[in-house]
Amino acid sequence: MNDDSLPPFSGPLDYSDCSRAMFVDYVRTTLAIIVSCAKLMQGNRRLQIDAFALRELDLDGMRAIPLATLQQCDAPVAAHVSALLQLTLPEVEDRWVTQAKWRTTASFEPAENGRFQVDLPPDIDFVFRFPVVRSSPPNDRLEYLQATLSILLDAVDVYERGERVLPDEILLGNSMSVKYQDLRRLDEIGSRADGPPGTGHRHPLHSVSASEPAIVVLARHWGLLASFLKLASTESSPGGRPALPPPIIGMRLRRAGDWVVPGYGHPSEVYEYLARVCNVSCKFCYLHGNPGSIAVARGSKVISKDEMATRLRFYDPIKQQSLFAAQWEINEFLVDPKIYEVLPELRAMTDEPFYFITNGSPLNERVLNLLDRVRPVHLIVSLNTLDEDLRSGVMRERRSQTATALSALKELVDRKIPFGISLAAFPEFSLQDLARTIHVVSDLPAAFVRVNLPGFTRLLPYSGAMNTETQWSRVTRHIAALRSDVVTPLIVIPSAYEENKKTDPLAPHIVGVVPGSPAAEAGLRPGDSILKINDFCMTTRADAFSMLLLAQKDVRIEVKRDDSTSVILTLNPSSRGQFPYDGHILCKYVFPAGVVMSPSLSRRNADEIAELTSRYGARNVAIITSPLMERAGKALIRRFAPQLSHRTRFIVATNEFLGGNISVMDMCTIGDIAHTIEKDLRTSNVPPDLILIADSGFNRLGRDLEGRHWGDLERHFGIPIRLFSVTRFAY
Repeated sequence: MNDDSLPPFSGPLDYSDCSRAMFVDYVRTTLAIIVSCAKLMQGNRRLQIDAFALRELDLDGMRAIPLATLQQCDAPVAAHVSALLQLTLPEVEDRWVTQAKWRTTASFEPAENGRFQVDLPPDIDFVFRFPVVRSSPPNDRLEYLQATLSILLDAVDVYERGERVLPDEILLGNSMSVKYQDLRRLDEIGSRADGPPGTGHRHPLHSVSASEPAIVVLARHWGLLASFLKLASTESSPGGRPALPPPIIGMRLRRAGDWVVPGYGHPSEVYEYLARVCNVSCKFCYLHGNPGSIAVARGSKVISKDEMATRLRFYDPIKQQSLFAAQWEINEFLVDPKIYEVLPELRAMTDEPFYFITNGSPLNERVLNLLDRVRPVHLIVSLNTLDEDLRSGVMRERRSQTATALSALKELVDRKIPFGISLAAFPEFSLQDLARTIHVVSDLPAAFVRVNLPGFTRLLPYSGAMNTETQWSRVTRHIAALRSDVVTPLIVIPSAYEENKKTDPLAPHIVGVVPGSPAAEAGLRPGDSILKINDFCMTTRADAFSMLLLAQKDVRIEVKRDDSTSVILTLNPSSRGQFPYDGHILCKYVFPAGVVMSPSLSRRNADEIAELTSRYGARNVAIITSPLMERAGKALIRRFAPQLSHRTRFIVATNEFLGGNISVMDMCTIGDIAHTIEKDLRTSNVPPDLILIADSGFNRLGRDLEGRHWGDLERHFGIPIRLFSVTRFAY
């Protein structure tokens, strides 16, 4: 979930016209058999489940569940195999199976063998391959139905007469509880890497556990069946006896076209898959500290030609559709040799700017010529330092790579390719070195410099001596002092740390202005605080950001300068400006007319919190927040929803999943949030009757870093839990 992979303005997508027809049919058939064969209970009451919805996808409502036939209820495995084959093919060893006899070792299925034959078109798509998730064989039909229902409930909600319900017991002559995963533990879904021994080059399920959980459901169901399903070839072996292939260990998606999803129309939905590998190994790279259960695959090799060709074929920038998203660690974009074919093909399809994060070492003449040819292109160059010995040592690269990266900056300026600079402010890079680098790149000029406050996880503890608060504070003060000396805007990440040190954590402070931008032409400066835009008073940075982004003609801006002076300036947002300014969007960041402001909460957030509080009649609302945003959240309620102050409290979540010094709420998992709620329930005199969580910590499907859906919290605690909309802070 690295936000460097997200296009500008990324946010929720509308899946209402994305039928997922084949998966819906599979769910409908599978659920119909379960609810027709068994009694589903909630407490002591039998449920009459009649509908389902795909979690976070069925924006257009619920889908009816038909009654299963008597034959289906007598042979649920046969019906489920048939439903799975509409979407997938089982794999044995390194090949898929299109026709086979099968039998079960389970006593609850009819003794006679089943048979299947799947006809494939001659021009079959590249088929995505995944491992199946093996499980223990069920002892009887009840256990089988219970296990299948538990698998389905990760991807679907079930309803009784329009009300969402959650079965906790299933009856079929006797009873057993429906099992749900512990909120802090996930079942194994195989290796996170692409292609360790024995995987047959299958895609890790980690790549889709958060972005396309339906695939994990299919893999789990096949794994359950594989525990007691035996295949036999329909052809005879040379000895005249049926050949018995090895057990089912994988599956293939039959048709890639079944998995087209709504997108943003941005070409990054294709070219981000070029960034699976890296040509350096920075000592402080956050990817080294990713836990094994994170819902992001780790690449050891570049994407295959077949997979890239398939993703290109299904990318449609006009309809804003693309093939299902797979989440891989974002490494170096410009080292995969396929860039020379992929980027020109994408450029022929869309005028959207390409943006790449690069360490700079691939920027040789051939790559620069390619970027020149497919412009508009924006870059973020992870420079870190101009000291060649220091950079090559910390980033563990060859001296020739370092030389290429440093010399490429002048080439980018000569070719008028806009770029920003990224610096990691670890103690290895002294404040003096930081200042020297910033002054040099500002003179080029770079469009911006982002200074990343040093972070580390529990699995990648920092090897040097560093106190987080001391280092963050000294770096932030140093950057603030440098802003008056350079023309390039200096952005501290996470920006909430700096903003919450100020008297008003929501005020529209200007961090800087992009050189050559309309904001620079107007005379805006870092440190200015916007009071008014035309006749509208600005009370938050979100207000000012929106007003500037919407402005089409000259606007009058009143700013407070040097804590006392009021200055009125005129901004022409339609001015084309000059290099390095290239419009409102630079790389993945949005700088309206070149104005750089840290993101902030808005009045809209307070209004939504008030509306949710009223809708649920809540008298004791708990809002989950982070150490970075607690002060801003409290200021928001005091200013825009004071009527809620007496019944709203903020609970600070800590990040145990990543650990280390990670303090950003968006990096908390469902397990982290569950621990926070449990602690509050143990210590609070009055438990909350409504819990609110910002949606920015979850992806478009409502899933966290481990692929867990936020709705699992409400299932677990039985307390109304709702998300409220917050812009994902890019910095």
